[in-house]
Amino acid sequence: MVRNSILQAGNALYIIFVLFFPSLMTSTYLGNFLSIDLWHLICIIIIIIFQMFVIHFGMPMIKKIEVFAAPLLLLLGIILLGWAWVATRGSTESIFKASELLSQKSHIGFWTEFWPGLTAIVGFWATLALNIPDFTRFVRSQKDQILGQAMGMPTTMTLISFIGIIATSATIIVFGQAIWNPIDLIGKFKPSYFLVLPLLGLILATICCNMAENMVSSANDFSNLLPK
Repeated sequence: MVRNSILQAGNALYIIFVLFFPSLMTSTYLGNFLSIDLWHLICIIIIIIFQMFVIHFGMPMIKKIEVFAAPLLLLLGIILLGWAWVATRGSTESIFKASELLSQKSHIGFWTEFWPGLTAIVGFWATLALNIPDFTRFVRSQKDQILGQAMGMPTTMTLISFIGIIATSATIIVFGQAIWNPIDLIGKFKPSYFLVLPLLGLILATICCNMAENMVSSANDFSNLLPK
């Protein structure tokens, strides 16, 4: 998960650089072991350094970035939902039938997709269950953390999942294939400086998720080894 999130953010940063400097697309390929070129690697290193910089200032800095990133992520999701609506000309029927068409083409049955999907969801929430105490330990009372999670997690999870399903279904109609990765979807559009904002939003959202899910817990473990 850590590797994937860093690569995603690095890819988004690379696309931004290419928008301004197209010649970077011809940078040196680093071989099959890394399967990326030099500037891809540089972008990934930049993302790692930025995360280390944020972690250095501790939880207050992470909190500030998370507070800024959360509404931005929701805004980008709404924009993506709007694109899906416009791209399909508001045809909700075709959107909801898109996944059915994809299943018919791939000849994959419901139960064949159900169990891997269920496993993925369980794995996702298992990760959150391990990370939640790293944040709820700072709340004023048990009631506050229960109320906060009850209000925040199911609603945002449902909304983001809904946006993802609708947008991915729209890509089946528009591009003839399911594109679930937002960065790959942005790559389908004509290169434009207007893509910088959503790419920056994706970078910020990916970094925030990575820090919240992977780095905070590890940082607490190391802190407990040598408490002051």
